[in-house]
Order: sequence, then structure tokens, then C-alpha cells
Amino acid sequence: MLFTDISPDVLLRISILLDPQDLISLRKTCQTLSSLSHEKTLWLQLADRLCTENLLFPSVFPLHNLGSAVLEDIATHPVRWEKLMLQQREITPVSVRRISTPSAFGYYNFLVPGGRFLFSSYESPPRLVLLDLCSENPAMPIATLVIKSDASFNFIPSPSKRTLSVSVHTPIYTPAIRYLIHVYDISPYENDCQFTKVASSDPRIACPSSGPIALSPDTMVFTQDCQLTTIWKYRTDEWMRCTVSSRAVFKVFLLHDSIILMHPNTLSVCLIPTTNYVSRLQALQSPPAVELRILYEREFSPPQYPGCKQAIDDWYSGSRHQTMTVVQISNPPSMPDDMVLFHFYNIEHDEDLSSLSSSSSREARIPPNQSWATVQAHRDRSSSVFRWIPCNNGIYRITHSRLDVAHFHCQGLKNLDDGTVQTSNVVIDIRNAIPDIPDDAKAKILLCPQSGRACLYYTSPGLGSNSPGAGVIFVLDFFEPLPVLASEG
Repeated sequence: MLFTDISPDVLLRISILLDPQDLISLRKTCQTLSSLSHEKTLWLQLADRLCTENLLFPSVFPLHNLGSAVLEDIATHPVRWEKLMLQQREITPVSVRRISTPSAFGYYNFLVPGGRFLFSSYESPPRLVLLDLCSENPAMPIATLVIKSDASFNFIPSPSKRTLSVSVHTPIYTPAIRYLIHVYDISPYENDCQFTKVASSDPRIACPSSGPIALSPDTMVFTQDCQLTTIWKYRTDEWMRCTVSSRAVFKVFLLHDSIILMHPNTLSVCLIPTTNYVSRLQALQSPPAVELRILYEREFSPPQYPGCKQAIDDWYSGSRHQTMTVVQISNPPSMPDDMVLFHFYNIEHDEDLSSLSSSSSREARIPPNQSWATVQAHRDRSSSVFRWIPCNNGIYRITHSRLDVAHFHCQGLKNLDDGTVQTSNVVIDIRNAIPDIPDDAKAKILLCPQSGRACLYYTSPGLGSNSPGAGVIFVLDFFEPLPVLASEG
């Protein structure tokens, strides 16, 4: 019996398990498999899986409105991005669009993974807007939220596939700086979408000095005096005062079912409780704190210094499909002063380690969390260390030197199955894409490798409001932009 004698339905089920690059290779084998590899049902499921696992908001939703060729384009973008990074030393966007906005930009801007939507904070008057980069008039906000001038934000996907969430942290000066937190949902694919408040924190229960220490699509965790104190299930407004017998905590991460506590040189893991939460009214009565049990504690190798930074954006916090990565920055005595060393660690909850920790055997020892990559970088490019974006099992970031605004560098890291690290470093020629960018420009670039899109904006201290880039968003596409249907359903 030949492989092609298998029924088409079974072949389709098998093909769905393949990666997009393997599926494209399959079409080169024979006419039967080539015809199968163009099936819309196949690419619809692959594109949907890509969007689900990478928390992407694609150019069109629902995806079944798209043809098989466009679905294939969506599903293969991450592979094409990786090949672009590995095969080229210098790249230039295939297209550049200028979007003129009526206001100068604030500090907080976020390109939603998928490349279609952009959150942008405007300074005068202070507000947060959501722009649709695929619309006929991308400069016209599809939704606006009035904010305080000193507010800060976190952007996260909500549990619904069609909804985004924003947590807004507004400082309260009484007398020390504390933060009041509001959470808003917005469904950007709907007509006349708007920011809808779904939760507000209560400063009488938890009023952090620097916003929520960790958050996911339904949970926030707060600390005080280097200890875990409060868990807030903000979508159901349920609270828990808690305590953990552990060393000082200087950073907290949320995985999909776990709380990761970062200590100097070690991390501890405990499960996110599913019971014993109380209402807001009950929480105000100061109920006894719930003791959370540490499942295990794990050392870092090589040891990290206090201040290990989160490398992956909060957007991916709590995801079942994305690994949280942290990075430690150091400058060993043997290294020049203008260089720094990055050690990368993956933060995971390993069930096997929980079993090992509970073992009574003397030989049972928790293995250290090994750094999987070490990278040197110029000190003036280290500020974007927190902006790594996961794509095709690798992570990417864009940096630039303050002394050379004309060239950005896209750096990539990927931990391969054989234990080696695949690296890439590509120069993006910005001067060729934006010829009038001033030499003194202070530019920021937001990257979405899954769509091959980036957004750049800059200020010019010398030209000020007379700068050609004042109030302008530059949309850089490294692949041909996807078509947008007139009706999305």
C-alpha cells in the first residue's frame, strides 16, 4: 500500500500535525500531496494554531474569511522571518508608510502581536488610542481612552480571542507614590469598539508602589517589602491575602498555573491557588493570610545577580505555549567597560522537579537552572533587553546605537534541539527607508516578527516640532502586506 493510497481525510489529519515548512516541502513530492498541501482547511487550522499559541491578532478575524493562499502566508511568516534573519546581513523594508497623527507620542506604545493594531499614548491632551494600521485611515483612532498624564500601562490578551486588555496604573500621591489600577477590555474587530472597564483595584487591600508586580489575562500578584502579599483575580473580583515562607523576593512571574518567585541566585515555584479567595468586602476585613507552599527552589547556573530582568513582554505572561525568559546583565572585570554580558534563563514549572523535591532520598537534588545562551553586546544597546519577541521557537529584538540612528540591528537567538544556540544579527538600513531622518533623532522601534512588520517613531531634540517625524508613525513591512477584506464578518 502506497502512502498516497491512504484516504484524503486521513492524509489531511496527518498533514495538520506538520510544521508549515515541512508541508511546503511535502508538495514537492508528488501531485497528490501537492494538491493536498493547498487545502484551505489545512492552512486554516495551521494559521489558527499559530495565532493561538503566539497570542496573535491577525489582519482579518475570523480567519475563515481568508483564502488558502493568504492563510498560508500567515502560517509561514515566522519561518520566513527566521530565514530572512539567517540569510541576509542587511535588509531594507519592502514598503514604508507614514501615518501622521495630531499629537506627540508619549512613552508607552505597543504593537499588538499580529501587526494590525497599535496602542499609542498621546501627550496633549493625555490619552491612549488604538490605531488600525490596515484601515483606510490608519491615523484615525478606532478607540480612545482619556488618561492621566503620568499613567503607565501593561498590554495583555484577554481570555477571549477577539479581545485585548489594558491595565492602566495611575499614581496616587498620599504621601508616598502608590498606584490605582484599572483594567479595560476592547474588541478591536468590532465596529464602534470602545474601552470597557472590567476591574478596578482597591487601595485599601493592595496599593502597590510600582503597579502590579505580575499579571496575566485574569490574575495580578502584588508584593510588599520583598514578600508576596496579595493575589487578585480581577475578572471575578476575588482576593486572597497570602504569605510564602521564602527568602526576599525581588521579582515575580506568572506562568499559566504557577507563581515564580525570584530570589538572589535562586527561584521558587508555587501553584496559583484555585480556592480560598474572598470577595472585596471580605478582603477589607483583613482575613488571615493563606500560606502558599513552595513546591521547590532552584539555583541559577551561572549564579545571577540581584536585578535579573524579564526579557519577554508581559503580553506572554501566563501563556501555556510561551516560555518566560529572563536575562542577567553583567560586566566581568575582563570585559571592556563599553561591553556587557547577557545570560539567558528560561523560567518554567517542571512537574518532575516537584516530585524530586518531595522525595525523601538523600540523592534527590534539584538540578540548577542552566543559562542556555550568553551574548555580548555594546552597553549603549542594552536598554532594549526587555523587548525580546518570541517567534518560531526563537526570540528577537531590535536595537540601535545612540551614535548611529541610520542603522538598527535585529538580533535573534534560538535554542536548538541539539543544545546549540542559533544566533542571527541583521542590520536594518533605516536611512534608505526614511531618508529625511535627522542625525540627532531619538528613535524607538516596535517589532512583530510573526507578521514581518515594525513601527518606528522618533523625536529630534534639534528640530523639535519642525522635525519631519514629529507626530509620525512609520510602518515598516519586510514582507508584502496582507490584503484586508472589505467585510470581515
